[in-house]
Amino acid sequence: MTDAEGDTIDVDAAEFTERLALLQTQIDDGRLAEAEVKWNYISARMVDYQSQTVPCLIARYSDSIVKKLMHASQGIPTASGDLALN
Repeated sequence: MTDAEGDTIDVDAAEFTERLALLQTQIDDGRLAEAEVKWNYISARMVDYQSQTVPCLIARYSDSIVKKLMHASQGIPTASGDLALN
């Protein structure tokens, strides 16, 4: 199954892993630690989605990860220099 860009979920998961690691270098105060643990747990299942799909677990943890990312992003300057408001 592919997304709008033609990528499969394993490609998107690998890209998210890279972006999360980059974000952690910019926010190095532990706010993303719990999100990283949850992401590491579900990303392995997403990459091997054809044999290990656990949809309810992925949905539960992804919601929690999004909340952690939104919380961590509050007060971070955007590219324009403005503060990110959520």
